[in-house]
Amino acid sequence: MLASGPLVLRGTRRRSNIGLNLTGALATFTHTDIRIESGVNSMTMETNSTFSMGTLSRNGGVLSIGVLGGQTYNVGNTNVNGILGPWAILSSGSAYLRNNGSGAIEALPTPTVTTESAWTAATSNYQVGTANLTADRFANTLQSDFGRMINLGSSGDNDLTINGFMAIAGSWIISRSGTSTGKLIIGDTGELVFAGSAGVIASVPIVNGTGAGRLTLAPLSGTVTLSGDNTYSGGTVFSPASEAPTLNINSTTALGSGAFSLFNNSGGAGSRVLAAIDNSSATDITLANSNAQYWNGDFRFIGTHNLNMGTGNVSLGQTPGLNGARTVQVDANTLTIGGTISDGTYTNYPVTTLAKTGAGTLELTVASTYTGPTTISAGTLKLGASGSLTSTNITVSGGATLQLNGSGSLPDDNTTLYLSGTNDLSSGVTEFIGVLFTNGVLAATGTWGSSLSGATYNDDTLFAGLGKLSVGPKPKATVVSFR
Repeated sequence: MLASGPLVLRGTRRRSNIGLNLTGALATFTHTDIRIESGVNSMTMETNSTFSMGTLSRNGGVLSIGVLGGQTYNVGNTNVNGILGPWAILSSGSAYLRNNGSGAIEALPTPTVTTESAWTAATSNYQVGTANLTADRFANTLQSDFGRMINLGSSGDNDLTINGFMAIAGSWIISRSGTSTGKLIIGDTGELVFAGSAGVIASVPIVNGTGAGRLTLAPLSGTVTLSGDNTYSGGTVFSPASEAPTLNINSTTALGSGAFSLFNNSGGAGSRVLAAIDNSSATDITLANSNAQYWNGDFRFIGTHNLNMGTGNVSLGQTPGLNGARTVQVDANTLTIGGTISDGTYTNYPVTTLAKTGAGTLELTVASTYTGPTTISAGTLKLGASGSLTSTNITVSGGATLQLNGSGSLPDDNTTLYLSGTNDLSSGVTEFIGVLFTNGVLAATGTWGSSLSGATYNDDTLFAGLGKLSVGPKPKATVVSFR
Protein backbone atom coordinates (compact mmCIF):
# COMPACT_ATOMS: atom_id res chain seq x y z
CA MET A 1 0.00 0.00 0.00
CA LEU A 2 1.42 3.37 -0.98
CA ALA A 3 1.11 6.34 1.34
CA SER A 4 -2.40 7.67 1.86
CA GLY A 5 -3.65 10.94 0.42
CA PRO A 6 -3.84 12.06 -3.18
CA LEU A 7 -1.00 11.04 -5.50
CA VAL A 8 -0.74 14.04 -7.81
CA LEU A 9 1.19 13.55 -11.07
CA ARG A 10 2.46 16.78 -12.56
CA GLY A 11 5.00 15.32 -14.94
CA THR A 12 7.81 17.88 -14.74
CA ARG A 13 11.06 15.93 -14.52
CA ARG A 14 14.66 16.45 -15.54
CA ARG A 15 15.72 12.89 -16.21
CA SER A 16 13.95 10.37 -18.35
CA ASN A 17 14.28 7.65 -15.70
CA ILE A 18 12.26 9.62 -13.17
CA GLY A 19 8.55 9.03 -12.84
CA LEU A 20 6.54 6.62 -10.71
CA ASN A 21 8.88 3.62 -10.50
CA LEU A 22 7.48 0.84 -8.31
CA THR A 23 10.12 -1.63 -7.18
CA GLY A 24 9.81 -5.09 -5.69
CA ALA A 25 9.34 -8.41 -7.46
CA LEU A 26 5.96 -10.12 -7.04
CA ALA A 27 4.77 -6.99 -5.26
CA THR A 28 1.26 -5.61 -4.95
CA PHE A 29 0.67 -1.86 -4.78
CA THR A 30 -2.57 0.00 -4.16
CA HIS A 31 -3.42 3.68 -4.42
CA THR A 32 -6.94 4.70 -5.29
CA ASP A 33 -6.61 8.48 -5.48
CA ILE A 34 -4.31 9.21 -8.41
CA ARG A 35 -4.70 12.57 -10.11
CA ILE A 36 -3.06 13.30 -13.46
CA GLU A 37 -2.71 17.06 -13.57
CA SER A 38 -0.09 17.94 -16.16
CA GLY A 39 3.00 16.88 -18.07
CA VAL A 40 3.93 13.39 -19.22
CA ASN A 41 3.83 10.93 -16.35
CA SER A 42 5.66 7.62 -16.68
CA MET A 43 4.90 4.46 -14.68
CA THR A 44 7.16 1.44 -14.49
CA MET A 45 6.99 -1.69 -12.38
CA GLU A 46 8.89 -4.95 -12.03
CA THR A 47 7.66 -8.16 -13.65
CA ASN A 48 4.88 -10.11 -11.92
CA SER A 49 3.83 -7.09 -9.86
CA THR A 50 0.38 -5.52 -9.62
CA PHE A 51 -0.69 -1.91 -9.16
CA SER A 52 -4.36 -1.24 -8.36
CA MET A 53 -5.06 2.43 -9.05
CA GLY A 54 -8.82 2.82 -8.73
CA THR A 55 -10.37 5.38 -11.02
CA LEU A 56 -7.80 7.81 -12.36
CA SER A 57 -8.82 11.45 -12.40
CA ARG A 58 -7.32 13.77 -14.98
CA ASN A 59 -7.20 17.51 -15.36
CA GLY A 60 -4.50 17.41 -18.01
CA GLY A 61 -1.29 15.65 -18.88
CA VAL A 62 -0.45 12.27 -20.35
CA LEU A 63 -0.05 8.84 -18.71
CA SER A 64 2.80 6.75 -20.10
CA ILE A 65 2.91 3.11 -18.97
CA GLY A 66 6.10 1.04 -19.30
CA VAL A 67 6.33 -2.48 -20.59
CA LEU A 68 3.14 -4.53 -20.27
CA GLY A 69 4.85 -7.89 -19.96
CA GLY A 70 4.03 -9.63 -16.72
CA GLN A 71 2.95 -6.41 -14.97
CA THR A 72 -0.69 -5.76 -14.13
CA TYR A 73 -2.10 -2.25 -13.86
CA ASN A 74 -5.71 -2.22 -12.68
CA VAL A 75 -7.96 0.83 -13.14
CA GLY A 76 -11.57 1.66 -12.53
CA ASN A 77 -11.80 3.83 -15.65
CA THR A 78 -14.00 2.53 -18.44
CA ASN A 79 -13.04 2.96 -22.06
CA VAL A 80 -14.12 6.04 -23.98
CA ASN A 81 -14.40 5.30 -27.68
CA GLY A 82 -12.50 2.05 -27.22
CA ILE A 83 -9.51 3.40 -25.24
CA LEU A 84 -8.85 5.05 -21.89
CA GLY A 85 -8.23 8.21 -23.88
CA PRO A 86 -5.74 9.68 -26.36
CA TRP A 87 -3.81 10.73 -23.23
CA ALA A 88 -2.95 7.14 -22.16
CA ILE A 89 -0.12 5.51 -24.14
CA LEU A 90 2.63 2.91 -23.99
CA SER A 91 5.94 4.52 -23.04
CA SER A 92 7.37 3.41 -26.39
CA GLY A 93 4.83 5.64 -28.12
CA SER A 94 3.55 2.69 -30.12
CA ALA A 95 0.00 2.11 -28.86
CA TYR A 96 -2.94 3.55 -26.99
CA LEU A 97 -4.08 1.90 -23.75
CA ARG A 98 -7.48 0.43 -22.89
CA ASN A 99 -9.30 -1.37 -20.11
CA ASN A 100 -9.44 -5.03 -21.14
CA GLY A 101 -12.95 -5.37 -19.74
CA SER A 102 -11.79 -6.88 -16.46
CA GLY A 103 -10.10 -3.76 -15.10
CA ALA A 104 -6.56 -4.42 -16.33
CA ILE A 105 -4.75 -2.05 -18.71
CA GLU A 106 -3.65 -3.48 -22.03
CA ALA A 107 -2.35 -2.07 -25.30
CA LEU A 108 -4.90 -1.43 -28.03
CA PRO A 109 -4.13 -3.85 -30.87
CA THR A 110 -2.97 -2.03 -33.97
CA PRO A 111 -6.05 -1.25 -36.06
CA THR A 112 -6.33 -2.38 -39.65
CA VAL A 113 -5.06 0.16 -42.19
CA THR A 114 -8.00 2.03 -43.72
CA THR A 115 -8.48 4.61 -46.44
CA GLU A 116 -9.95 8.00 -45.59
CA SER A 117 -13.37 7.03 -46.94
CA ALA A 118 -13.74 4.69 -43.95
CA TRP A 119 -13.26 7.47 -41.38
CA THR A 120 -16.95 7.95 -40.69
CA ALA A 121 -17.28 7.18 -36.96
CA ALA A 122 -16.20 9.72 -34.35
CA THR A 123 -15.93 6.86 -31.84
CA SER A 124 -13.51 4.69 -33.85
CA ASN A 125 -9.71 4.38 -33.83
CA TYR A 126 -8.13 3.97 -37.26
CA GLN A 127 -4.76 3.02 -38.70
CA VAL A 128 -3.81 5.37 -41.53
CA GLY A 129 -2.18 5.25 -44.91
CA THR A 130 -1.52 8.49 -46.80
CA ALA A 131 -4.85 10.23 -47.23
CA ASN A 132 -6.42 12.94 -49.35
CA LEU A 133 -9.81 13.84 -47.92
CA THR A 134 -12.72 13.79 -50.33
CA ALA A 135 -15.38 14.76 -47.76
CA ASP A 136 -15.78 15.60 -44.06
CA ARG A 137 -14.24 12.80 -41.98
CA PHE A 138 -14.54 11.74 -38.34
CA ALA A 139 -12.38 9.67 -35.98
CA ASN A 140 -11.62 9.28 -32.31
CA THR A 141 -7.94 8.71 -33.09
CA LEU A 142 -5.66 8.14 -36.05
CA GLN A 143 -2.53 6.03 -35.71
CA SER A 144 0.38 5.60 -38.10
CA ASP A 145 3.49 3.44 -38.04
CA PHE A 146 5.24 5.61 -40.67
CA GLY A 147 5.32 9.31 -41.43
CA ARG A 148 1.92 10.07 -42.93
CA MET A 149 0.48 12.92 -44.96
CA ILE A 150 -3.13 13.97 -44.59
CA ASN A 151 -4.30 16.49 -47.17
CA LEU A 152 -7.65 18.12 -46.49
CA GLY A 153 -8.15 18.55 -50.22
CA SER A 154 -7.40 21.05 -52.98
CA SER A 155 -10.90 22.59 -53.03
CA GLY A 156 -14.03 22.69 -50.93
CA ASP A 157 -14.31 22.44 -47.15
CA ASN A 158 -13.23 18.94 -46.14
CA ASP A 159 -12.90 18.96 -42.35
CA LEU A 160 -11.38 16.30 -40.11
CA THR A 161 -12.93 16.04 -36.63
CA ILE A 162 -10.70 14.12 -34.22
CA ASN A 163 -9.54 13.68 -30.61
CA GLY A 164 -6.05 12.25 -31.01
CA PHE A 165 -3.10 11.46 -33.28
CA MET A 166 -0.35 8.93 -32.57
CA ALA A 167 2.80 8.86 -34.67
CA ILE A 168 4.71 5.61 -34.14
CA ALA A 169 7.50 6.47 -36.59
CA GLY A 170 7.84 9.56 -38.75
CA SER A 171 5.91 12.79 -38.35
CA TRP A 172 2.36 13.60 -39.34
CA ILE A 173 2.08 16.22 -42.09
CA ILE A 174 -1.39 17.75 -42.11
CA SER A 175 -1.98 20.25 -44.91
CA ARG A 176 -4.37 21.50 -47.56
CA SER A 177 -3.79 22.84 -51.04
CA GLY A 178 -5.37 24.90 -53.80
CA THR A 179 -8.56 26.65 -52.69
CA SER A 180 -9.36 24.20 -49.90
CA THR A 181 -10.79 25.68 -46.69
CA GLY A 182 -10.56 22.40 -44.78
CA LYS A 183 -9.95 22.50 -41.02
CA LEU A 184 -8.86 20.26 -38.17
CA ILE A 185 -11.77 20.28 -35.70
CA ILE A 186 -11.25 19.29 -32.06
CA GLY A 187 -13.60 16.39 -31.29
CA ASP A 188 -16.28 15.85 -28.70
CA THR A 189 -13.81 15.20 -25.85
CA GLY A 190 -12.86 18.88 -26.05
CA GLU A 191 -9.17 18.05 -26.44
CA LEU A 192 -6.90 17.12 -29.34
CA VAL A 193 -3.82 15.15 -28.22
CA PHE A 194 -0.73 14.61 -30.35
CA ALA A 195 1.27 11.76 -28.77
CA GLY A 196 3.58 8.96 -29.82
CA SER A 197 7.21 8.70 -30.81
CA ALA A 198 7.36 11.39 -33.52
CA GLY A 199 6.12 14.90 -34.27
CA VAL A 200 3.62 16.74 -36.43
CA ILE A 201 3.61 19.53 -39.00
CA ALA A 202 0.18 21.17 -39.14
CA SER A 203 -0.33 24.08 -41.52
CA VAL A 204 -4.15 23.88 -41.53
CA PRO A 205 -6.41 25.80 -39.14
CA ILE A 206 -7.15 24.03 -35.85
CA VAL A 207 -10.54 25.11 -34.54
CA ASN A 208 -13.00 24.46 -31.71
CA GLY A 209 -15.59 21.77 -32.03
CA THR A 210 -18.26 21.91 -29.34
CA GLY A 211 -16.99 24.36 -26.73
CA ALA A 212 -13.46 25.59 -26.12
CA GLY A 213 -11.00 22.97 -27.33
CA ARG A 214 -7.54 22.32 -25.91
CA LEU A 215 -4.47 21.23 -27.86
CA THR A 216 -2.05 18.90 -26.00
CA LEU A 217 1.33 18.28 -27.63
CA ALA A 218 3.19 15.36 -26.01
CA PRO A 219 5.61 13.81 -28.52
CA LEU A 220 8.42 11.52 -27.42
CA SER A 221 10.74 13.05 -30.01
CA GLY A 222 10.71 15.04 -33.22
CA THR A 223 9.33 18.48 -33.96
CA VAL A 224 5.88 20.00 -33.71
CA THR A 225 5.23 22.84 -36.16
CA LEU A 226 2.06 24.92 -35.96
CA SER A 227 1.60 27.46 -38.76
CA GLY A 228 -2.15 27.62 -39.37
CA ASP A 229 -4.72 30.31 -38.66
CA ASN A 230 -5.72 28.60 -35.41
CA THR A 231 -8.80 29.73 -33.51
CA TYR A 232 -9.21 27.03 -30.84
CA SER A 233 -9.59 28.67 -27.45
CA GLY A 234 -9.07 26.08 -24.70
CA GLY A 235 -5.30 26.51 -24.46
CA THR A 236 -2.12 24.84 -25.71
CA VAL A 237 -0.08 22.43 -23.60
CA PHE A 238 3.44 21.60 -24.81
CA SER A 239 4.64 18.67 -22.76
CA PRO A 240 7.32 16.66 -24.59
CA ALA A 241 7.97 13.28 -23.01
CA SER A 242 11.70 12.89 -23.75
CA GLU A 243 14.42 13.58 -26.30
CA ALA A 244 13.76 17.34 -26.11
CA PRO A 245 11.36 17.93 -29.02
CA THR A 246 10.88 21.43 -30.43
CA LEU A 247 7.66 23.40 -30.85
CA ASN A 248 7.86 25.73 -33.85
CA ILE A 249 5.49 28.67 -33.36
CA ASN A 250 5.28 29.67 -37.00
CA SER A 251 2.24 31.93 -37.29
CA THR A 252 0.77 34.83 -35.33
CA THR A 253 -2.15 32.59 -34.26
CA ALA A 254 -0.26 29.31 -33.90
CA LEU A 255 -1.27 28.97 -30.23
CA GLY A 256 -4.95 29.79 -30.72
CA SER A 257 -6.44 32.24 -28.25
CA GLY A 258 -6.08 30.37 -24.95
CA ALA A 259 -3.25 30.06 -22.44
CA PHE A 260 0.09 28.46 -23.36
CA SER A 261 1.48 25.99 -20.80
CA LEU A 262 4.99 24.67 -21.26
CA PHE A 263 6.48 21.70 -19.41
CA ASN A 264 9.98 20.27 -19.54
CA ASN A 265 9.86 16.49 -19.14
CA SER A 266 13.01 15.97 -21.17
CA GLY A 267 16.53 14.80 -20.60
CA GLY A 268 18.52 11.63 -20.42
CA ALA A 269 19.89 10.34 -17.13
CA GLY A 270 22.40 12.77 -15.66
CA SER A 271 21.68 15.51 -18.17
CA ARG A 272 19.58 18.64 -18.48
CA VAL A 273 18.18 18.73 -22.00
CA LEU A 274 15.65 21.52 -22.35
CA ALA A 275 12.42 21.40 -24.26
CA ALA A 276 12.60 24.02 -26.99
CA ILE A 277 10.43 26.54 -28.79
CA ASP A 278 11.38 28.30 -32.00
CA ASN A 279 10.16 30.43 -34.87
CA SER A 280 11.44 28.48 -37.87
CA SER A 281 9.33 30.43 -40.38
CA ALA A 282 10.85 32.79 -42.93
CA THR A 283 10.22 35.97 -40.93
CA ASP A 284 9.91 37.44 -37.43
CA ILE A 285 6.59 36.75 -35.68
CA THR A 286 4.54 38.54 -33.02
CA LEU A 287 1.68 36.56 -31.51
CA ALA A 288 -1.67 38.25 -32.07
CA ASN A 289 -3.80 36.87 -29.24
CA SER A 290 -1.95 37.88 -26.05
CA ASN A 291 -1.87 34.29 -24.81
CA ALA A 292 -1.30 33.96 -21.07
CA GLN A 293 1.74 31.78 -20.39
CA TYR A 294 2.65 29.25 -17.70
CA TRP A 295 6.34 28.36 -17.67
CA ASN A 296 6.13 25.02 -15.84
CA GLY A 297 9.64 24.00 -16.78
CA ASP A 298 12.94 25.39 -17.98
CA PHE A 299 13.10 25.81 -21.75
CA ARG A 300 15.17 27.14 -24.61
CA PHE A 301 14.39 29.39 -27.55
CA ILE A 302 16.41 28.31 -30.57
CA GLY A 303 16.02 31.63 -32.36
CA THR A 304 15.95 30.83 -36.07
CA HIS A 305 14.00 34.11 -36.31
CA ASN A 306 12.81 36.54 -33.65
CA LEU A 307 9.67 35.63 -31.72
CA ASN A 308 7.51 38.09 -29.78
CA MET A 309 5.13 36.22 -27.47
CA GLY A 310 2.72 39.16 -27.36
CA THR A 311 1.30 40.92 -24.32
CA GLY A 312 -0.02 37.92 -22.39
CA ASN A 313 1.10 37.75 -18.75
CA VAL A 314 3.54 35.06 -17.64
CA SER A 315 3.53 32.90 -14.50
CA LEU A 316 6.81 31.25 -13.53
CA GLY A 317 4.81 28.09 -13.20
CA GLN A 318 2.47 25.83 -11.32
CA THR A 319 5.31 23.39 -10.58
CA PRO A 320 8.47 23.67 -8.46
CA GLY A 321 11.77 24.68 -10.06
CA LEU A 322 15.38 23.75 -9.48
CA ASN A 323 16.47 25.90 -6.50
CA GLY A 324 13.33 27.98 -6.98
CA ALA A 325 14.49 29.22 -10.39
CA ARG A 326 13.11 29.14 -13.90
CA THR A 327 15.78 29.05 -16.61
CA VAL A 328 15.20 30.52 -20.07
CA GLN A 329 17.96 29.75 -22.56
CA VAL A 330 17.93 31.95 -25.67
CA ASP A 331 20.34 30.53 -28.22
CA ALA A 332 20.15 33.26 -30.88
CA ASN A 333 18.19 36.36 -31.93
CA THR A 334 15.52 37.72 -29.57
CA LEU A 335 12.66 36.26 -27.57
CA THR A 336 10.38 39.12 -26.49
CA ILE A 337 7.96 38.94 -23.57
CA GLY A 338 5.37 41.72 -23.59
CA GLY A 339 3.43 40.70 -20.48
CA THR A 340 4.19 40.86 -16.77
CA ILE A 341 6.28 37.98 -15.40
CA SER A 342 5.07 37.03 -11.92
CA ASP A 343 6.01 34.46 -9.27
CA GLY A 344 5.00 30.85 -9.75
CA THR A 345 2.02 29.51 -7.82
CA TYR A 346 3.19 26.08 -6.61
CA THR A 347 2.04 25.89 -2.99
CA ASN A 348 5.18 24.81 -1.15
CA TYR A 349 8.06 25.79 -3.43
CA PRO A 350 6.95 28.51 -5.83
CA VAL A 351 9.38 29.62 -8.51
CA THR A 352 10.41 33.23 -7.86
CA THR A 353 13.77 33.50 -9.68
CA LEU A 354 14.48 34.10 -13.36
CA ALA A 355 17.72 32.78 -14.84
CA LYS A 356 18.75 33.86 -18.34
CA THR A 357 21.27 31.71 -20.25
CA GLY A 358 22.27 31.34 -23.91
CA ALA A 359 23.97 33.76 -26.33
CA GLY A 360 20.73 35.40 -27.55
CA THR A 361 18.56 38.17 -26.09
CA LEU A 362 15.56 37.93 -23.77
CA GLU A 363 13.65 41.22 -23.92
CA LEU A 364 11.09 42.29 -21.32
CA THR A 365 9.00 45.23 -22.49
CA VAL A 366 6.77 45.86 -19.44
CA ALA A 367 7.11 45.76 -15.66
CA SER A 368 7.68 42.33 -14.12
CA THR A 369 6.72 41.50 -10.54
CA TYR A 370 8.53 38.25 -9.67
CA THR A 371 10.22 38.68 -6.31
CA GLY A 372 13.34 36.51 -6.40
CA PRO A 373 16.80 37.13 -7.82
CA THR A 374 17.62 37.64 -11.49
CA THR A 375 20.70 35.94 -12.91
CA ILE A 376 22.16 36.56 -16.37
CA SER A 377 24.75 33.89 -17.10
CA ALA A 378 25.12 34.47 -20.84
CA GLY A 379 23.74 36.62 -23.64
CA THR A 380 21.58 39.68 -22.93
CA LEU A 381 18.61 40.48 -20.72
CA LYS A 382 17.13 43.63 -22.22
CA LEU A 383 14.64 45.83 -20.40
CA GLY A 384 12.72 47.83 -22.99
CA ALA A 385 11.62 51.45 -22.57
CA SER A 386 8.78 50.36 -20.25
CA GLY A 387 10.48 47.25 -18.93
CA SER A 388 11.37 47.03 -15.24
CA LEU A 389 12.11 44.55 -12.47
CA THR A 390 11.05 44.30 -8.85
CA SER A 391 13.89 41.83 -8.37
CA THR A 392 16.39 43.41 -5.95
CA ASN A 393 19.24 40.92 -6.38
CA ILE A 394 20.71 40.90 -9.89
CA THR A 395 23.79 39.03 -11.05
CA VAL A 396 25.45 39.61 -14.44
CA SER A 397 28.16 37.04 -15.10
CA GLY A 398 31.26 37.63 -17.18
CA GLY A 399 30.40 37.80 -20.88
CA ALA A 400 26.71 38.52 -20.20
CA THR A 401 24.86 41.85 -20.53
CA LEU A 402 22.09 43.69 -18.72
CA GLN A 403 20.73 46.29 -21.13
CA LEU A 404 18.61 49.14 -19.72
CA ASN A 405 16.59 51.33 -22.06
CA GLY A 406 14.54 53.47 -19.69
CA SER A 407 14.76 55.16 -16.28
CA GLY A 408 13.24 53.29 -13.35
CA SER A 409 14.11 49.88 -14.75
CA LEU A 410 15.48 48.71 -11.39
CA PRO A 411 13.99 49.20 -7.89
CA ASP A 412 16.38 51.99 -6.90
CA ASP A 413 17.94 51.89 -3.40
CA ASN A 414 16.78 48.33 -2.76
CA THR A 415 18.80 46.85 -5.63
CA THR A 416 22.11 45.06 -5.28
CA LEU A 417 23.87 44.49 -8.61
CA TYR A 418 26.68 41.95 -8.89
CA LEU A 419 28.39 42.97 -12.12
CA SER A 420 31.05 40.88 -13.81
CA GLY A 421 29.63 41.27 -17.32
CA THR A 422 28.34 44.45 -18.96
CA ASN A 423 25.73 46.98 -17.88
CA ASP A 424 24.61 48.59 -21.16
CA LEU A 425 23.03 52.00 -20.55
CA SER A 426 22.86 52.74 -24.24
CA SER A 427 19.83 55.00 -24.06
CA GLY A 428 21.69 57.57 -21.96
CA VAL A 429 19.47 57.17 -18.90
CA THR A 430 20.55 57.49 -15.28
CA GLU A 431 19.59 54.40 -13.30
CA PHE A 432 19.68 54.26 -9.49
CA ILE A 433 20.67 51.26 -7.36
CA GLY A 434 21.64 50.78 -3.73
CA VAL A 435 24.77 48.61 -3.88
CA LEU A 436 27.19 47.64 -6.66
CA PHE A 437 29.77 44.87 -6.69
CA THR A 438 32.21 44.89 -9.62
CA ASN A 439 33.93 41.56 -10.18
CA GLY A 440 33.12 40.63 -6.58
CA VAL A 441 34.44 43.85 -5.03
CA LEU A 442 32.19 46.39 -3.30
CA ALA A 443 32.16 49.51 -5.45
CA ALA A 444 32.21 53.11 -4.27
CA THR A 445 29.02 55.12 -4.12
CA GLY A 446 28.58 57.69 -6.86
CA THR A 447 27.98 57.46 -10.58
CA TRP A 448 29.46 54.70 -12.75
CA GLY A 449 29.56 54.36 -16.50
CA SER A 450 31.66 54.19 -19.63
CA SER A 451 34.27 56.80 -20.45
CA LEU A 452 31.67 58.50 -22.69
CA SER A 453 29.03 58.80 -19.95
CA GLY A 454 30.44 61.63 -17.84
CA ALA A 455 30.17 59.42 -14.75
CA THR A 456 32.53 59.85 -11.80
CA TYR A 457 33.86 56.32 -12.13
CA ASN A 458 34.57 54.93 -15.58
CA ASP A 459 35.00 51.32 -16.71
CA ASP A 460 34.64 50.52 -20.41
CA THR A 461 34.69 46.80 -19.73
CA LEU A 462 31.78 46.74 -17.29
CA PHE A 463 29.76 49.61 -18.76
CA ALA A 464 28.59 50.65 -22.22
CA GLY A 465 26.57 53.52 -23.64
CA LEU A 466 26.07 57.12 -22.57
CA GLY A 467 24.00 56.46 -19.47
CA LYS A 468 25.05 56.44 -15.82
CA LEU A 469 24.50 54.05 -12.94
CA SER A 470 24.08 55.97 -9.69
CA VAL A 471 25.10 53.88 -6.68
CA GLY A 472 23.84 54.78 -3.21
CA PRO A 473 20.74 56.43 -1.77
CA LYS A 474 18.61 58.10 -4.41
CA PRO A 475 18.33 61.85 -3.90
CA LYS A 476 15.05 62.89 -2.37
CA ALA A 477 12.82 65.26 -4.24
CA THR A 478 12.83 68.82 -2.89
CA VAL A 479 9.41 70.30 -2.13
CA VAL A 480 9.17 74.06 -2.48
CA SER A 481 6.14 75.93 -1.14
CA PHE A 482 5.14 79.35 -2.45
CA ARG A 483 3.01 81.58 -0.30
